[in-house]
Parts: sequence; structure tokens; C-alpha cells
Amino acid sequence: MDSVTIIQIVAGRIFVLFFVDLFPIPLGMIFEKAGFSPWLTLLWLIPILGPVAGGTMLRVVAFSDSKVVPAPQPAWAPPTFPPRA
Repeated sequence: MDSVTIIQIVAGRIFVLFFVDLFPIPLGMIFEKAGFSPWLTLLWLIPILGPVAGGTMLRVVAFSDSKVVPAPQPAWAPPTFPPRA
């Protein structure tokens, strides 16, 4: 095997590792926090449609209203200290 073939094999494995294993996990978490199904990340695995549909879905999530309501915070609370032993 020559060096070009080795580089292609390594690049292919990095591509698969990033787009199949690592990329959908945080994207699914983002979709879930926005109130969408995390299974929408499987759109990225469709060869030609994936980047188009995935990019469109990212735009939908970016410009949609968040379904998560932050927890209410008190206006003022005294600081809590650890108990003395």
C-alpha cells in the first residue's frame, strides 16, 4: 500500500467516527432540549439528503421558541454556608 491509500483509509475512518459516532450525540441533545425528537439526528446519515435536511433542521431549531422553561430564581436569598463541625 502506498501512502495515498493509507491517508484515504485514515481520513475515511475519521469521517465515520465524527459524523456517525460523535456528531449526532450533541446534536440530539440540542434537539431534545429544544423540544424536538433526538432521532432527527439520523437525517445526517442519509448520503445526499442528510446535509440539506440536517442544515434545515438546525435552522428550524435555532429560530424556534424554546420549550424549556428555566427554573424560577428567588429575588434574593442569603448565602448558605456549610455546617460547622
